[in-house]
Amino acid sequence: MKSASRGAALDDMTSGSVGSFTNQMIPKTPRLGCLRLAQLLTAALLATMITACGSTTAPEGFYLTEGGMNYLEIDRDPKGRLFISRERSQRHQSTYLEITTSGERLKFEYVFDWSSMMRIASGAGTKRSIRDWFRDWVDWVRERTKTGTYDYLVYRASGQTPDDWDLERVALDRYSSLGRSSSPELKFKDLPQPVRSAFHRVHDPRVMRYFDLQDTQQNGNAARELADGLLGEAPDSLWIRTLYLDSLIADADLEELEQKLDEWEGDYQQDSNPWMNVVPRRGRRLLEALRADAAGLNAATRYAGFFPANVKHDLASLVEELPGILECENFIPIGRGFADPGIPPNFLQLQTMAKTFRVLSVFRMLEGRRDEALVLLATSYQIGQYLVEQGPSIHLLIGTALRRIAIGGLLVQGLNACETEEEFQRLWSYLERFNAQTVTVTRQKLLNTEWILNRLSARCMVNKTKSPTVWMEIEVRPKVAEAKFQLLRMATASRHRLVTQGDFPNGAEPFAPLLPGGPPADPFGDDPLRYVTEDDRFICFSVGPDREDGKAQIHYDPTNGTFSAGDVIIEVPRRREFPFPREGTQAPNAQALMDQYPNGLPLDPFAGNKGRSLNVTDTLPVHVFSFGPHTDEAFPSVEAIYAWSDRENRWLTDQEWQQKRRIRFQQSAPSSMFPGMASGGPIPRRGARGRPDVTYDPSNGTTSRGDLYIVIPP
Repeated sequence: MKSASRGAALDDMTSGSVGSFTNQMIPKTPRLGCLRLAQLLTAALLATMITACGSTTAPEGFYLTEGGMNYLEIDRDPKGRLFISRERSQRHQSTYLEITTSGERLKFEYVFDWSSMMRIASGAGTKRSIRDWFRDWVDWVRERTKTGTYDYLVYRASGQTPDDWDLERVALDRYSSLGRSSSPELKFKDLPQPVRSAFHRVHDPRVMRYFDLQDTQQNGNAARELADGLLGEAPDSLWIRTLYLDSLIADADLEELEQKLDEWEGDYQQDSNPWMNVVPRRGRRLLEALRADAAGLNAATRYAGFFPANVKHDLASLVEELPGILECENFIPIGRGFADPGIPPNFLQLQTMAKTFRVLSVFRMLEGRRDEALVLLATSYQIGQYLVEQGPSIHLLIGTALRRIAIGGLLVQGLNACETEEEFQRLWSYLERFNAQTVTVTRQKLLNTEWILNRLSARCMVNKTKSPTVWMEIEVRPKVAEAKFQLLRMATASRHRLVTQGDFPNGAEPFAPLLPGGPPADPFGDDPLRYVTEDDRFICFSVGPDREDGKAQIHYDPTNGTFSAGDVIIEVPRRREFPFPREGTQAPNAQALMDQYPNGLPLDPFAGNKGRSLNVTDTLPVHVFSFGPHTDEAFPSVEAIYAWSDRENRWLTDQEWQQKRRIRFQQSAPSSMFPGMASGGPIPRRGARGRPDVTYDPSNGTTSRGDLYIVIPP
């Protein structure tokens, strides 16, 4: 059905210039005759009757949202139901979302019908294992929720700007709408102040034409000409200014973009619409990205082909090309104008890449190629740091995971593969670079960068109630990663002191020259990081999320709870745990290799058994391998395989590891939220493994079969 806004007369584009802008755009009518006067009186009478019935505004139409950075169009389907016919960002669209009106209210509601979900779970095209798991999941959730319809967003007809909608009510989070409380109303809060003109109705067909041209990239010049014309007619409208900025970003007109941001920023900040406050901040971020892009230093553009879910780069290409990210200045995806960028972070792919680079870095250390190992680890950390700088919560969490994976590898490098001043300085140059890029994650920063709908939800939560678990996770996880990074710097400085001076630090000054000011600050308090010096080791630690000094007796484990007891700890042994030879490892058989590494090898990040190291085959020649992203650890081995156990402090055979795995599954719960995990029963054994002979290739799929391995020369 054609939108009610199509072909209508031009309305005001902003409440601040209703008269002037409208008068400039609508031709003056001739003197009214009797017939025309009767028509107007009839229309006024009908409007009064509609108002008395409680329905004053038809929702169908084209709207600018998020301060003009986004738009959407509401229409009706053949059955008369409201739906979003198009939207620039897809933020309001969901399988379970319905749009309804009630009086002067426009509601976005989530409808949960567990019977329909069960039909999906029982679909003939679904694999049996996934189907069974999904049915179990639906049953688990259904016991804790209510089937029904719950408000997610509630708008009311604006009292200031005709045809606009003010946002007045939000769910605390999307999943609160599941009705887990006996009183679902407790899950919703009125905003302290409604967001004025959250949906701003536009009748001018030129605005719609502008976005059609811009988003389809049909004719950039025509879109810019439309933006110039609209700004000339309504220079004070913030909505039109945002549209004009959008055209400057799309055309990469950096000089004009910077000038207008400087000129208009004050007006944006003074507006009561919080999305208007975000426009200049977002504009400056994209200005920074465009400048780096012009110099070939924006990693998001330079390496765009490596990050979509359908990437088809083999492992050799990733290893060869991705370290170039270290030459870049930022990682800021650029869309068309303010439109969403086309490079959404793929968590599985990025996490797999980081773990793969960590395994390969250990292989490089085993081979004596220490510089290459450091570059791989620094690349992973840099990508994670770029994502954290992006700001929105999904980027923040993915980036934090990448940083955590890389920190583990950098710790192995710093404590085991740095023996000279040159090697320490090379590592330290990266650590100082990353330290200068550190972003302190605060709740206010999250609110400032979450410029989508849940930003308003978060603001409501801060003002009205305690933060839910998801926001605690978003705040605490980056702090834990930052604590580990600062402990990495401290551990590297202590190791440097031991190598160059013969002893561990015992006071602030001995941390020089790498840390002349002493231990870094603890992210979980105002005090510096703590440490203990013993004869055979140096222990540095953070008090952790509970902010209690546990004297480094208990390791913090987030699986015990976000704010569980324990300290974030790093230990620096006096003797290297993994004595990688500078000339590379050589071993005629497995026993000879295990004798060279009496404390085992570094952990395999792909192993399901916590604390299991990289594997050693009892073959000729000897192979060292990781199970790889396919994680076929459950398959029985036809050859002798050894892996170090941190818990038992010895090398175990693969048969011993398999027995431990069976015991662990027998002791676990009978069901799980995810198939194949420890609480879900053992993964079916589909075959036997021998020595690794197929190399993992990500171009066959992120979790495709294949191992990561090297052959140890005799």
